[in-house]
Amino acid sequence: MKKRISVFGFLLALILLCSSFYGCDSFGELVDDLVDQTEDLLGKSPYELIYTSNGDGTCYVSDILTRPDIMQSYTVEIPEKSPDGDTVVGVEVMLYDTPYRNVPHWMLAEDFEALCSTIKENGIKEFDYVKMTSHYLKFSITGLEEQSKLELLEVFPIVEYADIYVLDSNVTEDSMEMISRCLTTYAGFDEKARYQADCKVLKVQSENLADGTYDGNWHYTAYMDQLILPATVHTVRMPSSFFKEITFAGTKVQWAQVSCELRSLQGTGIICSDGELLPARE
Repeated sequence: MKKRISVFGFLLALILLCSSFYGCDSFGELVDDLVDQTEDLLGKSPYELIYTSNGDGTCYVSDILTRPDIMQSYTVEIPEKSPDGDTVVGVEVMLYDTPYRNVPHWMLAEDFEALCSTIKENGIKEFDYVKMTSHYLKFSITGLEEQSKLELLEVFPIVEYADIYVLDSNVTEDSMEMISRCLTTYAGFDEKARYQADCKVLKVQSENLADGTYDGNWHYTAYMDQLILPATVHTVRMPSSFFKEITFAGTKVQWAQVSCELRSLQGTGIICSDGELLPARE
């Protein structure tokens, strides 16, 4: 069975509630002030592993939830045994929207429009600009007939309090790559910037809605630096472009037998018990 730690949602509410008194520009300072108060609640680990049982004494890591108050690099270590005593034989984690994790799915309208202005000012070609922005839809109740307004609020209740832009759910992987590249090239918009944008959306949602429709998800990977795997793992399926180094407790021969779907491993060192694999396998 999957096990989740509900305190992450509580921490989000706590941080966002308090941030309403400080403003989003002071988010970093606010987080620093709250670290001491939240360590007892969450412990000092910057992440929480979620396990799914295979029903035969083995399991796999199916999710990694990350703390929102971590602002420095850390190592993700996969244990040989789960808390229930199952042997960990796989890591199958779809860390959301990677490797294009700087691409926002929702943004407050004012922030998205400011971002677009920056991109244009920095010289993006008009064709690329139109292509990139065409994947985002603006939602606002301004000027809508009452029935249309009610229908929109049913799907996006947040628009009663703020206009938003939403990424087209049918966007292709090629388009995601293009959007990510444009954001990086013309605005320096990385995952940390996307994290701040998410926080602003979640702040509006937290302050005004009992049940929000935007799930910020604790899957931010900006500070993941290294991955440690036990020798019991024989399947690894997860994006990995953010890892500088992967350490495997087994041998190089064993690693060659591991079923991997790891993206962007070029430049990532794979260190086994009997030495380092160079070049890293893609």
